[in-house]
Amino acid sequence: MKFLLKQKEKLSGCKISLDGLSKEDIASLAERMFGTSLAEIDNLINKAGTKALMNETNISRDMLVETDEEMNYGKKLPVKEEDMLLTARHEAGHAVVGYVEGGWCSPEFATVQARASFLGYVQHEVDESSTDYSKNDLLGKIRTSLAGRATELVFYGPEDGLNAGISNDLENASRLAYLMVTRFGMSENHLFYYPNNSGALTVKYCEEADAILQRELENTIKIVKDNKETVDKFAHELLEKGHLGKEDINKICGEIKK
Repeated sequence: MKFLLKQKEKLSGCKISLDGLSKEDIASLAERMFGTSLAEIDNLINKAGTKALMNETNISRDMLVETDEEMNYGKKLPVKEEDMLLTARHEAGHAVVGYVEGGWCSPEFATVQARASFLGYVQHEVDESSTDYSKNDLLGKIRTSLAGRATELVFYGPEDGLNAGISNDLENASRLAYLMVTRFGMSENHLFYYPNNSGALTVKYCEEADAILQRELENTIKIVKDNKETVDKFAHELLEKGHLGKEDINKICGEIKK
């Protein structure tokens, strides 16, 4: 954040201006760019500045976000309108369930602007102070990962609500459930530490991990049903704007009872 403010001072004497950015915009961008090097941020501002000069306008938050997305993931790709609504609801589910769970699941950015490797995604908060997580924390993360599938089931039913777009979400949820059972001592049946990914016990532990996933999917479906109106509102606003920052997300989800 301090670096962005320094850049604002640095550019104040030239045609490129960051005066269109509020303190809230800068704070939101700083959170979004957690882990980004100063050189990368400098490059981002220079590229966005070039676009601003060509359009004879100031650099805006949306311009910086779009430039950052393009630098990291490539140019936007065309998507069918019906697919965009499904994607928007999928990502809205992740965001709303993440908001309900709170903590490291809290959403701070969402997009449905398709790139080479995705149709959309939700970026969740990075908690620099936490290095250890409770069982409830991990279950919350599993529910947040399963929220896209849960949302599609709620909106489209048990047949049309099943599609291949969940593979990455399911991988993340499965990994956490398996670690809970085999490494973290959170099994309901044993305390044994099992470091192997093969052997006679693996099938048993996979079944126990799957039971966690099945149970938490049902819990996630309930969260989505309880907040279906908010999920749909989020999805349509996401469709309209293309992406939503933390301030936008908090406005939409602010009335949800956690």
